Amino acid sequence: MSGRKKAAIAILILSIIFIFLGLSTVKETEKIVQEIESEKEVTPEKILEKIDKNYETPYQKKYLGQIEEYNIANEQLHKFFRLINEKRFQEAYNMLDEDYKKEFGISLEEFKAKYDYEKEKIFVVNEFINRDNRYILKARIYNFVPADQPDGEETYITRAFTIFAKKSGYSLADIGILNIKQLRVVKEHKDLALLVDKSFALPDGSIWILEIENKSSESVYIQDNLYGFYAVKNGNKYGHSMINSMPYEIGAKSRVKFIVKFQVTHPDSLGVNFTNGEKIEIRVIQ
Repeated sequence: MSGRKKAAIAILILSIIFIFLGLSTVKETEKIVQEIESEKEVTPEKILEKIDKNYETPYQKKYLGQIEEYNIANEQLHKFFRLINEKRFQEAYNMLDEDYKKEFGISLEEFKAKYDYEKEKIFVVNEFINRDNRYILKARIYNFVPADQPDGEETYITRAFTIFAKKSGYSLADIGILNIKQLRVVKEHKDLALLVDKSFALPDGSIWILEIENKSSESVYIQDNLYGFYAVKNGNKYGHSMINSMPYEIGAKSRVKFIVKFQVTHPDSLGVNFTNGEKIEIRVIQ
């Protein structure tokens, strides 16, 4: 077998193994491929032997001990995407964690609109985190391309998922939840009150459940821009994105729930800017 063919086989097998283990770097892969290219005979056993010689740190041994948990999480995510690809949205929706659906107000109609893809999807996990009773998977989502069709442009989206391991079985959230904290802290300002209910730490930021109460007899409006809601950490300000589709209005004598995401995991404080020039800022660090 030619060196080029051996290298191709090596790269394919290494890619699968490294994606599974989450241990690869370009330099490490090239190093092992070069060693394999020099072999007269290439077998999967020899490739695994090369990997064993290159990965023997305590961290990597500890990670390899989580293969059972990884397999459980991967199996649940595979089932989820199989149901979506087969357009069995009710069954896929039923896999979502009940508390998660209730907290984020996710309806079947919204779920279907989000996952009714034109093309079948496949996923490749490139990061795995084991956090007590839940597993976080960061995955690249690709369009499925049949083997008999020419390759098109390889594009993907990166998404994180959480698999909850409960006594009643496994459930899923289509965001990566590293930690959940119940806060229930309140800051009042004139006729307004800001309640910070709960936070969800994510791999790429945090999501917060907020409620704003308007005790006045007139509607008030949050500034409809990046810093209508904001987070502050070490003096730096971060803008927001809205998770639930709510208008930036709080009617007279009413309370509105907002689900807001910031690109910072553990902010010191959160704030709200109103169109009338008023502002509420509350410390949330614990």
